[in-house]
Amino acid sequence: MDQVPPAYSALKVDGQRAYDLARAGEEVVLATRAVTIHSFHTSPSLGGGPVAAASGGGTGPSDALQTAPPPSAHADVTPSRAGEVLEEATLVAHVSKGTYIRSLARDIAAALGTVGHVTMLRRTKAGPFDLEQAVSLDKLDELGHARALEGICLPLRAGLDDIPALSLTPDQTAALRQGRVLSGIDAADGAAFATFQDVPVALVDIAQGEVRVARGFNL
Repeated sequence: MDQVPPAYSALKVDGQRAYDLARAGEEVVLATRAVTIHSFHTSPSLGGGPVAAASGGGTGPSDALQTAPPPSAHADVTPSRAGEVLEEATLVAHVSKGTYIRSLARDIAAALGTVGHVTMLRRTKAGPFDLEQAVSLDKLDELGHARALEGICLPLRAGLDDIPALSLTPDQTAALRQGRVLSGIDAADGAAFATFQDVPVALVDIAQGEVRVARGFNL
């Protein structure tokens, strides 16, 4: 589906952030963008189920988000009956990267002939990560020390599993860490995760046999 991002977004218009222009009282006109809604349903606590599934041109890792208060906050709420006005709802969406949930809520309300807004937004999944792997801010504050954090933090490669690995020799590792370009490398063009003996060295860009550092790791 095509979606118009909200005016209060970080997208740039003529070199300026849209939210800066909106806060200054200027009219912000943003182009539509293709996004994918993999699934969309009301929270089971409200007696709901799947209400829509659409496809579009969006690509990238999927996100799962929850709007309005979490299900536990509605445990004593029963589904509205015909003719009754539903003032709020908890919705769960599985969407592609780049989807604006607040815009989705706005468009749903408009399709229903009314207006609406998001009162709470909770990301429950992003790529390979979900809430089971999450650590609360209170827990981080409780631990406080780097050594204690090592036991709960995921390794760097956990967020790079979808990027091809590139094994390096000792000389190649030293060269990349010095910012030099490797040449004559037999590897497919594109981004790669360069390692030496399973130790992360850098995110690199490969083009026509040349390897350049995009982001080095000081590990």
